[in-house]
Amino acid sequence: MKYKWIRWIVIIAGILLVAEAAIFAVAVARQTGASRPVPQTQLATQPKDELPEPEPEPEPEPEPTTIACRSCTVQLMPDTVICPYCGWDQNLDPADVPVLIPCRKCGEDMDETLAVCPSCDWEQALDPDFKETFNITMVGDCTLASDKSNYGAWTTFVGVVGDDYDYPFANVRPIFEEDEFTIINLECNLTDKSIYSNMYFSFRGPTAYTKIMSGSSVEMVSYSNNHIVDYGQSGYDETIQALENDGLAYVERDSSTIYETENGIVIGVYAGMFWGFDEKDLEAEIRELDKTCDIVIASLHWGDEGKYRPTAEQERLGKLAIDSGADIVYGHHPHVLQKIETYNDGIIFYSLGNFSFGGHTNPRDKDTVIAQQQIVRDAEGNVTLGETVLIPCCVSGKMDANTYQPTLYEEGTEEYDRVLSKLDGSFEGPDLVVKYD
Repeated sequence: MKYKWIRWIVIIAGILLVAEAAIFAVAVARQTGASRPVPQTQLATQPKDELPEPEPEPEPEPEPTTIACRSCTVQLMPDTVICPYCGWDQNLDPADVPVLIPCRKCGEDMDETLAVCPSCDWEQALDPDFKETFNITMVGDCTLASDKSNYGAWTTFVGVVGDDYDYPFANVRPIFEEDEFTIINLECNLTDKSIYSNMYFSFRGPTAYTKIMSGSSVEMVSYSNNHIVDYGQSGYDETIQALENDGLAYVERDSSTIYETENGIVIGVYAGMFWGFDEKDLEAEIRELDKTCDIVIASLHWGDEGKYRPTAEQERLGKLAIDSGADIVYGHHPHVLQKIETYNDGIIFYSLGNFSFGGHTNPRDKDTVIAQQQIVRDAEGNVTLGETVLIPCCVSGKMDANTYQPTLYEEGTEEYDRVLSKLDGSFEGPDLVVKYD
């Protein structure tokens, strides 16, 4: 009996030790987060939806991306709208946006594909600085004839020239040929008929003398003067017919005509003369020409013979012609040179004197000039007056007789300077006295 209680003490002590070990194991498991393995029998009977889901691994942070500017190609953030470097809107495709260039005239920016500037209507194919120049040549009275009193005599125009049609303008032909337009005042009848004339001076030459003009590059004949009816209406009509047959353009008294040059310059010419100027007609004709012509010339036969200064009436009518739309006033009749005057946008040649003058075998004043008025055409086709070129000449190749062959004076000579003084109005010599008895 005495060992029975010892055995119970050992049993109770073992139970306590086992319980203490179990408590210790639970405490350790709680501290380490570990759990006791689930017996396989329990796993087999546990529902699937009660299985613990593994926690997802966190996704890595995406690296920032960039895009190239559509214009300058600098790298930008994807949400950039306006490039801070070039100012380009990223919503625009450069291929759809026009390239801008400055207009060749006004300088405003415009689409490079446009042919005409929307700001100033300038055609971009044209150079705004482009200009081309042409010369209009004018000379004084051309009496390609002899007077009835000595017709055919060896010292007269007809006697000297004969049928050598190149002779009269031989020394000046290159000047006529190189210009754009030459106009002369024809002061005679060209007729092959020996008709009686009761005029004090009656000038006539054969109809073949049109070749003197056509063969030396004369484009226009002003036929409005006091010698157009020296041989009556018959002489007048025969002259007009001869001009037409030779293809020479002409303008008659109190009328106008239009001539287009080889380079497309449209020249309108009005002709009037001192026997009763119709001022209303002059104004109306010139205004009408001004509507369609690049250059308008008023060919006026006026003034007093032998006078080196224009009359007040010449000055008034010349300015009236310019105010009406004429660009050039081409004056003739006084048989001597008179001043040249610029007025508003035009120019007035009051008198260009004689030129190839068969009206006298030895004129007292042999000074004359080839007047060339430059005209300028720009890229748009607008035509304006340019410089005036004066070429002093003598009506003859000799000083003591008339050879009827205008010849250039040498620059720097007394004669050359005298011509220029008559044209600038500084000549102080006395007027010529012209007698008719």
